[in-house]
Amino acid sequence: MTSLTLDTIGLCGFGYRFNSFYRDTNHPFVAAMIGALGASMETRGLPLESLIKKDRERHLRADILYMNEMVDRIIQERRAGDDDPAGKPDLLSCMLSGVDRKSGERLDDLNIRYQVITFLIAGHETTSGLLSFATYFLLQNPAVLARAYEEVDRVLGGDPSMAPTYAQVNQLTYIGQVLKESLRLWPTAPVFALSAYKDTTIGGMYKMKKPYQIVVLAPMLHRDPAIWGERADVFDPDHFTREAESRRPANAYKPFGNGQRACIGRQFALQEATLVLGGDCTIGIGTVAGHLAAGEQVGLVYFDTHADLNVPSSVREGALDWMGLAHMLGEEGAAPELVNIGMRTPLLQADQVILFAWGSEQATPFERAVIDRRDISVIPVVEVASGPDQAARRARELIEDRFDRLLVHFDVDVIDFTDVPLSENTGRNEGLAYHHAMSALQTLLASPRLAGLTITELNPDHAEQDAHSIERFAAAIGSGLASAPAIKHG
Repeated sequence: MTSLTLDTIGLCGFGYRFNSFYRDTNHPFVAAMIGALGASMETRGLPLESLIKKDRERHLRADILYMNEMVDRIIQERRAGDDDPAGKPDLLSCMLSGVDRKSGERLDDLNIRYQVITFLIAGHETTSGLLSFATYFLLQNPAVLARAYEEVDRVLGGDPSMAPTYAQVNQLTYIGQVLKESLRLWPTAPVFALSAYKDTTIGGMYKMKKPYQIVVLAPMLHRDPAIWGERADVFDPDHFTREAESRRPANAYKPFGNGQRACIGRQFALQEATLVLGGDCTIGIGTVAGHLAAGEQVGLVYFDTHADLNVPSSVREGALDWMGLAHMLGEEGAAPELVNIGMRTPLLQADQVILFAWGSEQATPFERAVIDRRDISVIPVVEVASGPDQAARRARELIEDRFDRLLVHFDVDVIDFTDVPLSENTGRNEGLAYHHAMSALQTLLASPRLAGLTITELNPDHAEQDAHSIERFAAAIGSGLASAPAIKHG
């Protein structure tokens, strides 16, 4: 999430690409930011503190210097560009061209530097935390996740190639409620301070002198039963229906700070977070592209009864995210926007792919022809069903013998819908038993060369008669990842 939100604010705000998804670790700006914030919070202003903490002060100066120089380069490159530096529709252009209506003054480059650093820090770290908490709460609350799915499908439609419009994002009201409720329980800016203009008494009980400060703990404010009722500690997006918000005191909810200096990027953050939660994308393609950009030689185990090798011209209907592997392989007729998404085209060669648990009866004639022509390795679904661990070990060996890193693409449609109703595809008696699928997946995750896992086509809306199915699934995935040696040992 940090990579996503840093890249978003960098590109939307300042036309700068951090390219976080092409790195194994966070961008150096993130490390400098964390170091500078940590040192600042540890500083107490005590006598001789700067002498005693020389190493900390040296690291702090280095972190600040890095951030200053990086942002100065962004500003200088914009000014030196061939185009009008104020012509791009972003925040940096506004700061370069803006004029105070009263004084006629403009911001100088030093001031712009400070503003850009503030936006980069405040504009990504808190939104990343919000999205992480929101994702956790969605997985822990299947009924809420089902309502969110329904709204996204209804508002955005079924064609993932169509980019959401601003108007559509604003119609995702329930997604907005999920985000607000996540911020209520775990605000990512959890405290703010207040000072009195003059000596006063609060509530007739608490004396407050002018130089003193009080700190408001937002998580406590947001869980006050007098305001939020008996379910104050329970995740419930209905706390933020229009009716509920209109009945609530104005100052009962403060996740963005307080007063005139409250978060100026509030609307941007909520728009970004809504779009991330509500969007639909071929995440497997992005995962492969990121690891290849990092210089890794990867092999992909495509765990799905469907080969996803169709292209738009080979079938009458079908969303692009059901054609993911065709785009990774650069199959003729695939959408160029997805084929060319990485630093090389195509992203993968056929010998880097294993179709795991593939069902030949599920394939179209076009897909069968692609498999034969490209000689793609196949471990059929009947082999996985008869011996899931052995089949998964064979797939691992085929990848580990030839490639540095192993990626796993797991499509929930591979699970028989009558066993666990979690998948988008409601086909019955067509997939693996749940315990067979999970056993094979955990064997794959046990590879010491595991580099990544993507999970697709999960739809808890279909699990109304089995409310615990999403919890079982999340627990199994968590257990597999927690015990994966590649994750335990970095």
